[in-house]
Amino acid sequence: MDYRTLDITILSTNGLTMYSSSGKRNHFYVTATISGTASPQRFKTTTNKNNGSDPTWESRMSFKVNINKAAHMELVVQVKATSMLFDKTLGEVRVSIKDLIEGVTSEGKTLQTVSYPVKGRSGEPQGRLSFSYKVGKIFTKQLNKAPPGYEYLGNMKHVK
Repeated sequence: MDYRTLDITILSTNGLTMYSSSGKRNHFYVTATISGTASPQRFKTTTNKNNGSDPTWESRMSFKVNINKAAHMELVVQVKATSMLFDKTLGEVRVSIKDLIEGVTSEGKTLQTVSYPVKGRSGEPQGRLSFSYKVGKIFTKQLNKAPPGYEYLGNMKHVK
């Protein structure tokens, strides 16, 4: 199976408006997953407590993407607010993996910076999310590859 790495750096959001019931501003964080896979990879940024409705992160994440299934996969980024009492999803961005890797050469794709609207539960815009991404070279993932000093015998590992 052929794979590529998809390196993403969550940069910032702007225009978020969410206040707690006490009137204090919430703190924000972002989660990112790739949907459409058997075992989704999930990442989370740190919680930004300092930038109000325009938080910044510079959080790096690296996904392994099966390029043969890219047409059925999406990057799902959720923007969340947190307070002492709750965590609430404010909205999300969904981007087709096929669109992100489109135009990539065998050597990969250089760093790109993009911005997408964050859509709330009813589809209304809740600010914008900016991230950069880079697509790596093709590599082949070998299934059932044993660690050094071992070999696989069916479902069992055997020490050499």
